[in-house]
Order: sequence, then structure tokens, then C-alpha cells
Amino acid sequence: MPTPELPPELWLEILSYLPRTYIYKMMGLNRLLFELAMQDKYEEIRLISDDKNMLNTFEQLRHDNISRLVRRLYLRPAFLPGIDEPGNMEEEEDSSLVTSFSWLSLFSSKEKPHRSTNETAHRILIAAGKALPKCQNLREIVIIIYDHVITNSFQTFLSDLWRSIGDGIQKLTVATTLIKIPKLLKYISEHAQRLPHLESLDITVVNSRFPIEQDTESIAARALVTAIQGFKGTLEHLTLSAVAQYDFSPLFKQLGALPKLRKLELWFILCRTTLSNGRTLVDFLRANQDNLEHLVLRPRPRFETFLFAQDTLRDWVLQDFPNVASLPRLKTLDLGHKYTGQIFSYTPPWNSPESPDHLPTLPSFLPQLQSLKLTNTAFSLKGVTHVLEAVGGQISNLQIHVWSFSPGILSLLVTKAPNLASLHLTYDRLDAKDELTDVPRSSASPATDNIYLIIKARRYPKWPLEYLRIGSKKSCGECHPDTYLANTIVEALSREVVVDSNYVCFCDGRFRMPGLSSLSDL
Repeated sequence: MPTPELPPELWLEILSYLPRTYIYKMMGLNRLLFELAMQDKYEEIRLISDDKNMLNTFEQLRHDNISRLVRRLYLRPAFLPGIDEPGNMEEEEDSSLVTSFSWLSLFSSKEKPHRSTNETAHRILIAAGKALPKCQNLREIVIIIYDHVITNSFQTFLSDLWRSIGDGIQKLTVATTLIKIPKLLKYISEHAQRLPHLESLDITVVNSRFPIEQDTESIAARALVTAIQGFKGTLEHLTLSAVAQYDFSPLFKQLGALPKLRKLELWFILCRTTLSNGRTLVDFLRANQDNLEHLVLRPRPRFETFLFAQDTLRDWVLQDFPNVASLPRLKTLDLGHKYTGQIFSYTPPWNSPESPDHLPTLPSFLPQLQSLKLTNTAFSLKGVTHVLEAVGGQISNLQIHVWSFSPGILSLLVTKAPNLASLHLTYDRLDAKDELTDVPRSSASPATDNIYLIIKARRYPKWPLEYLRIGSKKSCGECHPDTYLANTIVEALSREVVVDSNYVCFCDGRFRMPGLSSLSDL
């Protein structure tokens, strides 16, 4: 029986209710599903192993209809030799070539595990070097190398890669150790002219299992400055992240102005070890005040770690940040304020009378601020009050996480944020009362049920809200939308509001095409 010709939008709606792997079972039904499956499979090429499966993937890239689908290259070459001793850090290729990740293959299948050798590593790099130049739609490259030796063949592969496809690369991500930064960034800096359209540079510094020399940090800082300044003519987005105890102050002191920089993201524990001189960051922001529009300050790496260092972000924001004098073009501010009191407690954070303010008076030096994001900790009613008073009612977009959402929080937003057009709010619990208690009630308690009745009885006809996303923050770290609560709030507004009930995580098990913003992307 032939498959009915359904509109593409309907097929996407059907797929949204199915697990992601179902697209491969359905790819034979029609051309659209085939294209979706192929895009899902080949949009990202991951060069990790040097086995036969990886060779077959590069063989497939010889076909134009497949190579055009590749948008992202992920390089994490586990087949490179691991560093077994500190004295071997700069040794060249060894004939045995036992990698630090070889033991993982023991758990992959019952077959004889694949063993990397000089021959297999060289063969996979040659195959990749021949196939990747055909990927003319490749826009992003991720390079992750930790405690591995960067061999001559891999150096040659990187050099050839920049020469063949560098013209189309728009984003480059590098994650490596301090000792590897100078060598790895050298290959990038030397070929900066072959990356004329690079707009985004993302650098993450991680710890090594091996000790470093005393001058390693200063050498790494010079390499970082050289690499970043090499792209200052095109660089619009710079991200710096660190797990290692690395001092970014010398880097900020030497960087100076980046005339095209629009967005700056800093993801590291802000303390005396990572920012010994807070003025250097202030001076760097001041040097880029005429072009910076989006600032992200998050006092943690971009993945979960057990780092409980004393975070001084709040002190820097309150004391040093205003010394920038003015960031006249900054429109978006994302701050990762973190509660450093009791970790395991039902007591709401920042709810005591002696709690300090969380923000300085922002309009005094951020006159164009429109969007504020504070989602790293749970704010109490008092904390939300402090935040809204600090922004002076000028923002139109707010993302915030509260410990307990109540009708009082909603009324506070309406009163203190009269120009708010977009609200993304997550909560830990719901409560009909505005006073927060030490022990949270069950979600099925009468007090929780009454919150909907209380909100339904209220009307906010003059609040100009146009977009609403509200829900509980789950263990995945993302919002699980509460559509019923959102619609209840919309009813109180008596106006048309876009309610966002889509999941951005995969907790609902539905199919999502990464990178597919419209059907024209197919």
C-alpha cells in the first residue's frame, strides 16, 4: 500500500511524538524522511577512533549528496598515543601506539577489540584528509585533545584541513590542557588567514594528569593572545572556560580591543586563583565598550564538576563591574550568581533580612540593557524584589529561577517590570502563599491547587507580556513547561500571549532535528 502524501509539516509533527531512532526505521517511506534521516546521521562527523566504521564513514563522504550534509566536525582523536610519563610529553610517534582510551573498546563488543597502531592512525588521517575537503557546507570544528601526544601526522592533518576547508569555517572550539595550548593554538594562529570568516572562538582549559612547569601559564597566555588577536578582524563571539586553576588576568591585560566582538562568555570559577586582578577584566570590557552587546558571566565550567571553590562573582559584580563606567551597547546580561550557603537545606536562599543585594544599579552604566538572565540559583521573593529594583523596570526580557512560584511573584513582576514582553521562569515548587516556609509541601497539597484559583481571580490587562515560558526545573537542568499554569496566567492578562510549551531537553523522548530551523534547511 503506497504511503499517503502528507505535508512535510505533518510528518515533522508525527516525528515529534516518536523516539529519535525511529527516523531510521521510517527513512524508506518517502523522500522527506530519507533526507531527515541522512541529515541526522551526517550533520556531524565524529573522528574519535581509527577503526573500520570510521573509514567507512569517510568513504561515504566521497558522494556529493552526503558530503553536502556535513555541518560540524568533532575531533577527539583517542587513537593518538597517551602520555604515560611526564618525560614523554613531547615524544613522537611510537610503533606500539597504545592509547589512553584503548581499554574502553573492551566493553564495546564480544569481538576482538580494535587496537590502534601507527598504520591505522595514519590511514584514518589520510582518509579524513581526502574526504573532508568535499564537505563545502562544513561550518564548525571542535578539537578536543587532553593528555595525548600531538603526532606529526596529526599536525599535517590539521594544516591540510585549514588549507582545504578553512574558508567556510565560522566557529572553532578547542578544549585542551595548559601544556597543549601553545602547540595546538600555534597551528591555528599560523593559518589564521585561511579562516577569513571565523566569527566564534571557544576555548576551554582543563587539568592535566601531569605536572606543569612554572612558566607554563605565561606561555599559554601569550599563545591565547596571539590566537585571539589573529581573528580580531572577524571575531564576534568569544568564549573562555576553565576547569584548571588558570589565571585569566594576564590574558585580559594583553588582549585589548577586539573591534568586531559582540558577545563575550566567561565560564569559570571566579576567585583569586582564576582572576587575580579583577581590574583587568574591567579594563578589557571598557576597551570593547563600543561594540559589546551580550555578556555572560557564569562561575562554573560548562559541565558538572565537584569544584566548591569560593566564588567571588557577586563581589566582582557589586564592586568592580560598575567601574566599567559604561557599556552603552550592552543589551543582554547573563549572570550565574550562585548561592554559597547551605547546600542541602529546605531554607530558601537569600531570604534572610541580612542578605546583601545581588546587583548594582544597572541602568547607571548599562543604559541599553533589555534582557537579563539569572538562572543559576533559586531566588526567593525578596531576592526577586532586589533584582527588579536593580534593573529599574527597563528590561523587556527576563529569564529567572525562583525557589517557589506564588501569586506574589507574579504580582511583583507585573508591578516592578512594567515593560516586560518576554518571561522565561523556572521554579522548584509552587505555593499559593507568598511567605516561604522551611519545609516544602507536596505538589498535590491544597495550597498548590489553590494557586491556579488565585491567579484566575486576578487581572493584569495593562501588562504587555507577549511571550511566556514557565515550568519546573528538573534534574536535566532544563525547564519542563507547565502549560496549565501558563494558560492560567495568560487568562489573567486578557491578551494574546505566545505560550512556549516545547521541551529543549530529551526527557520526553521525542524526535528533534538538531540544526533544523525550517524545512528550507533540508
